[in-house]
Amino acid sequence: MTDISADEFRAAIAAWGLDAVQEAMPYRRGSSRSPKVRIRTRSGEYLLKRLAPERSDPARIAMAHAVQYELAGAGFPVAAPLPTLAGTTVLHLGPSYFELFPFIVARHPARSTRFSAESGVLLAHMHAILTPRARTGGPAEPGYHRAPRFRRILQRAVARIGSTPDRRARAERTAAYLAGAYRDSARRADAAGFDAFPVTIVHGDWHPGNLLATQDTIVAVLDFEAVRTGPRVLDLANACLQFAHEAATDPADPATWPTGLSTARIRTLLASYDATAIEPLDTAERACIAWLSIEALIHDAVIPIAATGRFGEIDGLAFLEMIERRARWMRPRAARATEGHTP
Repeated sequence: MTDISADEFRAAIAAWGLDAVQEAMPYRRGSSRSPKVRIRTRSGEYLLKRLAPERSDPARIAMAHAVQYELAGAGFPVAAPLPTLAGTTVLHLGPSYFELFPFIVARHPARSTRFSAESGVLLAHMHAILTPRARTGGPAEPGYHRAPRFRRILQRAVARIGSTPDRRARAERTAAYLAGAYRDSARRADAAGFDAFPVTIVHGDWHPGNLLATQDTIVAVLDFEAVRTGPRVLDLANACLQFAHEAATDPADPATWPTGLSTARIRTLLASYDATAIEPLDTAERACIAWLSIEALIHDAVIPIAATGRFGEIDGLAFLEMIERRARWMRPRAARATEGHTP
């Protein structure tokens, strides 16, 4: 995916009426399929973002923006998109769509017990604000649960990373395990009652990289591009998975990454959610969360590898083998991971 071009940048500056631009530089965080530019002007700092092609459906953009403005109006910490001079919150240039946000100087929160608890509180607040909106409808897509094309995408990932006979054999062994684990986890989530759970508006991509924090607290939730209607456990499962990762010794080498997850942080997040939510999680929802976490783990690793053969800058095969090790750790512990006692 190419950077935002000079012509696109000039058109965006004019559309939003940004004058006295002092500095503009590519902002490399987040998906490379959605390039960004950090802009410093005399009046403040902004982030210009070109949406990835798969996120460029006008109806979805409109829903995501409406959700962010509703949250902002309720006092929820969100950096809502800024309106253009024409009063729209998105700029359409050819096949591409652009958004402009205030740039917030903060950092991503650590995967800690404290931020796990705060994440649970924020997630409960968000669901409480947005649940009434879910009754009016909106995109209800499967996301990582029961993804209809998952098997085909996994096969594409194997083709991408199996460049030699040895790599191909390793990739096929790992893919066979992950396919079975994904299928089994989806079946167990369904058996727990997934389709009967009441729906809300879910963020769709809740993890530390989409939260910004100061030293003391989370100050903004970002990236509502995957927002849709669905059971709240979709967000909770992804949140538990993402906050429970242990720190990597060498971020560039998945072979060194810890396999296990912090069950203490999982339970802290769920406890803080229950203490804040209008309705605490029931037994069936808790039983579903661990299996959904395994689905999310596998699905979200496979998608970028199928597209590029890599996970960010990491070799795709090494990353998938790490995902297999983590899934093997999680599956025998799934039934007890979200309970209130030590597994």
